[in-house]
Formats: sequence, structure tokens, C-alpha cells
Amino acid sequence: MGNSCVVEKSQESADIDNDIKEKKKEDRFNLKVLILGTTASGKSTLAKQMKIIHNDGFTPEEKKNFKNILVLNLFLALKELVIQAEKFQYKISRKNKKTAKFFADINPYSEMILTPDLAERIKRLWEDSGIVKTFERYDEFDLLPNTEYCIQNIERFSSSTFEPTNEDVLHARQRTTGIVETCFKVEKYLWTIVDVGGQRTERRKWIHCFDSVNAVIYVAALDEYNLVNPEDHSTTRMEESLKVFSSIVHSNTFQKTCILLFLNKRDVFAEKMKKGDLNKFYPEYTGGPSYENGVAFIKEKYLSLMPNPTVRANTVVHETCAIDTKQISVIFAAVMSHIFRQRLTVSGL
Repeated sequence: MGNSCVVEKSQESADIDNDIKEKKKEDRFNLKVLILGTTASGKSTLAKQMKIIHNDGFTPEEKKNFKNILVLNLFLALKELVIQAEKFQYKISRKNKKTAKFFADINPYSEMILTPDLAERIKRLWEDSGIVKTFERYDEFDLLPNTEYCIQNIERFSSSTFEPTNEDVLHARQRTTGIVETCFKVEKYLWTIVDVGGQRTERRKWIHCFDSVNAVIYVAALDEYNLVNPEDHSTTRMEESLKVFSSIVHSNTFQKTCILLFLNKRDVFAEKMKKGDLNKFYPEYTGGPSYENGVAFIKEKYLSLMPNPTVRANTVVHETCAIDTKQISVIFAAVMSHIFRQRLTVSGL
């Protein structure tokens, strides 16, 4: 009986060892990438791109949900524009006052019907001089970045047969709450892309995603140097982003983790740089309205926060436009190759 007990324990031990070996074999083919950034940086758009590029896009049910989100985005933007126009003391013309009052009074989360008639009224309101002047000052308040896109496509959105395209989905804005994982397979490797909410209240959840991370992609929007921080009106979004980036690169958790920096919204930044107002917010900037000089300046702002020269030298930086599927496809192929090489280096293979 004693020998039988020993045999059983030996078999149990062998089974555990085999399970561990099998788990290690599986882990060799699993790669986990964490996408971090502050709110509205574009990180969730990158996660959507992974579904488009690697998972055949979105289901009909998901597209139906994005249809509702786009209409909600439109209504929220119009409500904010009308409220801010009043604060700036810009008058709305008499012919558009009824529409303006409609948006000032509604709860966008309950009024979700966009009819062709309402779409026509919205177009007239959008062209009103009071709203035009308010929109020109969008950097002074928290306006959804897809406002102009929604207006440009309002006739399509108001159609009863409207079904969002991939481009529409990429422009839809919904704050990420909790943890969203996107999984896809490339050859024999299973990639898990983890997107976590960027608001201050959501960042405490980041710690739950830190286990077994192969790489961190930090997404920073280039255009936010003059945008007010909705969570702290005394600072800009870029200042908030720099603080968060610094906390990540100095975290003990990521000392041996591959760090990649995505300087996003390059298209919006290029347009902004034509105004040449970067030195208004950063007097030390002397590069004029040059896109290249502006990017170099902001890039240095982030890289100067690196804990040491080695980490800085190993940090890969990409200038991105998250809504450009072709560009993201090319960049992410290079990113995956880089992460894979880094993993082999860390493993000593």
C-alpha cells in the first residue's frame, strides 16, 4: 500500500511537470501587447484597426452599435457647440434658433433619432456664423474630434438604410471603460492586444493588465499641445500625456519590456502647424511652422523622460494616423517583427 501511494504521488508529480512544460510551449507562441495613452489619443482606434486588418472587421451587430454611437457623437458635439456659442456670446441667427434650442435642451443619450429633416436643419445650423466662430475656437473646450466628419457625412447617417463602413467605425468615438482585448493569429503566433480606458478614473485598472506583457505601445496625440485637458482645465492634454508616459517608463514593471511610442494624429498636426502657434504654448520651440521641426520637438519632449540612455535608444517611435488602415497595417507589421525580435533577445535565443 505504501509503494502504491509513492507511485501515485510520482505520477501526479510527473503530470504536473508535463502540464508546466506544455504551458511553456504554449506561452512561446503567445504575445501580449498593451496599448496605453490618455483619453482621445487614438489608442482605441488602433485596436479597431487590428480587427479590420486581422479579424475581417466587424459583425453586423457591432456595426449597428457604431451607427448609434456616430449619431450620439453628432448630437453631443452640436449640444456642446451651442452651449459654447452662448458662453462666447456669439449670436445664432433667428432662422436657426429653434434648432439651437433643441440641441441645448436635449439629452443626447435619449434622443437618438436622426431624420433627414433634422439633418437638413443641422446643416443650416452648422453654417450659422455663430457656430462657425465657435468651432474655430474648438481648442478652448472639449469638442469631439470627429465633429466635422459627422457633419460631412450627415446625409448618409440620416438614411434609413445607413450601415457604417470601416472608415465610419474608425471615426466613431466611444470612451473605453474597463479592459478590451483583441486577439488574432499571425502564422503560429497568437497576439493579444489589450486596450484600457485612458481617463484618470480608468488608469487604476491598468495594473490588472501588466502581467506577462511583451510590449507597451504608448499612443500620444501630436495635436493636443493646445487642447484643454477635460479632466483638469489648468493643463493641456499634452502635459497630461507626458506625465502618464513618464510614470510608465519609470515603472519597475516595464524595465525589461519593449516600449514603443506612437505619435498619433499626424494629419491633424500637419494642418495645425500651418498656424505656427506651437511656440505660443512652448516658448522654447523655435522651429516655425515646419511639420518636421514640430514633430522632432514633441518627440524629444517624450524621449527626454526616459530613465536612461539605453532605454531611450531602444525605444521605437512611429508617426501615425490611426484612421489610415494602409499605414497602420504597414507599421504594425514592422512593430510585430520588432516585438518578436526583442522577445528572442530577452529569452536569450
